[in-house]
Amino acid sequence: WQGHPEQTDKLNHYSIGIEIVAIGSQKDMEPYFTGAEYRKIDPTLIGYTDAQYDALQKLVADICTRYDIPMTREYVLGHQDYSSAKTDPGELCDWSRILPSEE
Repeated sequence: WQGHPEQTDKLNHYSIGIEIVAIGSQKDMEPYFTGAEYRKIDPTLIGYTDAQYDALQKLVADICTRYDIPMTREYVLGHQDYSSAKTDPGELCDWSRILPSEE
């Protein structure tokens, strides 16, 4: 997407989106929770689960193989990578559990 100005602000037209839900860091969740509300959340509910990482890694690998997309962060993005208005997948996302080249 970088170097392709025609895709600016139109990435949904040129990409495959994957939705994954988790409670992010306090900073990432600021639009949704006050600090006091966030601190009341059970810490075991914050972040992504092993099952989510396993499923996401398999899905991303399948999509990249099927469409001949390099499995790197240059090609596999989060919303926050191209839109400052987005906070997902957030700072708690461990990309090394999704993309082997990020280890």
